[in-house]
Amino acid sequence: MLILPDPFVGTAVSTLTSLMLLFLFLLATGTMSRIRIERESWPFFGSGAVVSALAQLLNFTALSRGDVSAMVPLLNTTPLFTVLFSSLFLRQVEKVTLRIVLGAALMVAGVLVITSR
Repeated sequence: MLILPDPFVGTAVSTLTSLMLLFLFLLATGTMSRIRIERESWPFFGSGAVVSALAQLLNFTALSRGDVSAMVPLLNTTPLFTVLFSSLFLRQVEKVTLRIVLGAALMVAGVLVITSR
């Protein structure tokens, strides 16, 4: 962000790096041929890609416009929202236990301790 303070560049670099590493991993492990995406799944993968790219763009925008020491703790509250939304929307699939809630809270607390002034 110091060299090119544009959130779009940060998002593009991050996304392309992740994609290249995924393909290298698939090639190295010989599992590239096992990837088969059903036609009915494309809308879900497409919407997931759009939401993920938008999230990265918003993260980089927040980091470029705000004070990093204030933005990093806010951005790292993700585990709390993950636990909250999984308990709301994935009740039949994911069981949220006290251990999971405490783990998410400890992750956020650790970030706050590390980034506190």
